[in-house]
Amino acid sequence: MRSIQWRIVVIHVLLIVLAMVLISVYLLNRWQDYYLNLFEHDLELKGRLLRDQDLLNDSDLIEAAAVLGFDDEQGSNLVLLNKSMQAIVAYGPDIGIKPGSSLVENKPVGDLLSQPHEEGPFVGLYYQGGVEYLTMAIRAGGHVDGQDIGAIFLLQPLSGVYSILRDIQGTLLNATLLAVIVITILGLALARTITKPIVEITSQAEKLAAGDFDISVRVRSRDEIGRLAEVFNYLTKELRQSLNAMANEKGKLEAILEYMSNGVIAFDFDGRLMHINPKALELLSLPEEATTDEVLAKLKLGTANDILRLAPANLELEFDDTNNTVLRAYLAPVKSHSEQLSGVVVVLQDMTEQSKLDQMRRDFVANVSHELRTPLTTIKSYVETLLDGTLADQSLALRFLGVVNEESDRMARLVSDLLTLSTLDNLKGHQKQPIFLDELALDVANRLAVAAQQKELHFGISLPEEVPSVLANSDEIEQVLVNIVSNAIKFTPPGGEIMLTVDVDAQNVTTLVRDTGVGIPPEDLPRIFERFYRVDKARSRQMGGTGLGLAIAHQIIEGHGGRIWAESEPGQGTVIGFSLPLVGAREEAGND
Repeated sequence: MRSIQWRIVVIHVLLIVLAMVLISVYLLNRWQDYYLNLFEHDLELKGRLLRDQDLLNDSDLIEAAAVLGFDDEQGSNLVLLNKSMQAIVAYGPDIGIKPGSSLVENKPVGDLLSQPHEEGPFVGLYYQGGVEYLTMAIRAGGHVDGQDIGAIFLLQPLSGVYSILRDIQGTLLNATLLAVIVITILGLALARTITKPIVEITSQAEKLAAGDFDISVRVRSRDEIGRLAEVFNYLTKELRQSLNAMANEKGKLEAILEYMSNGVIAFDFDGRLMHINPKALELLSLPEEATTDEVLAKLKLGTANDILRLAPANLELEFDDTNNTVLRAYLAPVKSHSEQLSGVVVVLQDMTEQSKLDQMRRDFVANVSHELRTPLTTIKSYVETLLDGTLADQSLALRFLGVVNEESDRMARLVSDLLTLSTLDNLKGHQKQPIFLDELALDVANRLAVAAQQKELHFGISLPEEVPSVLANSDEIEQVLVNIVSNAIKFTPPGGEIMLTVDVDAQNVTTLVRDTGVGIPPEDLPRIFERFYRVDKARSRQMGGTGLGLAIAHQIIEGHGGRIWAESEPGQGTVIGFSLPLVGAREEAGND
């Protein structure tokens, strides 16, 4: 009975059966009343005919009883009663009433006795031998068999009536069964017209729940079921469009999260990790399948509940790794439609380079201030000494003015180097042309040979037979060579050696400056190309260095797409080299 189709059929069958039962009961009662009234009328008519026609005598009674049907074995009975209500004579089928039998206990007879002034008829029922009779008593007069007649007692068997009623009941039962069969068939057909669209809608709804949105239901009618099918199709269409829109938005959001430059981490209200994008994994150095505990351990902000309580907040996270990573964390609460806290989003911004740049800027300002303050202090002290009267001693004054001139030249070189670095920083592109590094290296060697000889250094140069051209700015590359060779001369003790070498391979022209100077400690080697960085600050200042020579060289070489490096062993010497791509190699790299 789970099917609505059978429920509809059963309801219709029950309604039909109930209707047929009610109709049968009503009809049987009406037909029973009809036949009882008919028999009652027939008995009354016969009784009145016998009484009113003076047929209650010995000469006429037998013939009258035969004419009225009281001698039929299946007919009615006639019993004449005396004044004492005892049977005088009986006509009709034998039902056990004998002459002299008292019928006072019979209801119609008793009613007749109790109402002496009423003539009747009085009607009742009488059971004899398993047969029910309709009885009637009518007051009458006459003389039969030597006795005075007091009443006529008539009996009509009802077995015929009940036989007819049983036939009618059987007919109604057959009609009911036929109606049930017909209604079942029609009900199934009718229910099918209702349930078939519902079954189809249910089937399509199951497909819809399974994720298949390319479905529709056939509209078979314009009734409520048809309207339901139309609404289902409309709902499916709207749901498909909404899900497509959501999928598009989700795709956009995933693409944004996937490729955005900031890391994004999302936790739900229970502290579970909901999402972490690749950038966040990279910033935190986590694997792709990172767990909630691993992420929380990296963030070092406590538990997920602690993060929920912190939001909204703007925090800075520092990590003790090789890169000294600095992250800025923005904690934003996520709220539901009811404004209840449902989670938190952590946005990570990599501030490592910015932090380094800020530190470099602070160091640069401090270094520039220090580098300028030292010669200015020297100049001021010597000028004050001259103003205090030292001008009278000409030799001493000339020596002081020489120191002032040297410090002024030092400041001029510092400012010139700073301007050079500023120009290189702001330069969008270098004015390049094909040049030959062997010729440039030979010019620089000739120019600085005198300084090397003055310091008693052995200065050599090694050039290949043929050096291809490179695309570069001749003046800037010359400045690189001068800065590197000058440093080698300054930091190589007398008797040492300096070798300037130019090598060629398939892709680059490499220039190396090798010296046998004091060398550079390993901890200082990675920083020698930083601005104002000196390995031996006091010695460098004594030699008139600004700490910007190698920084300028590094800036120029990188601006030309080349590479510069340094190798050194303390006490053994230093090798500083740079390479520039050949003209052909540069074009091939550009084509690739």
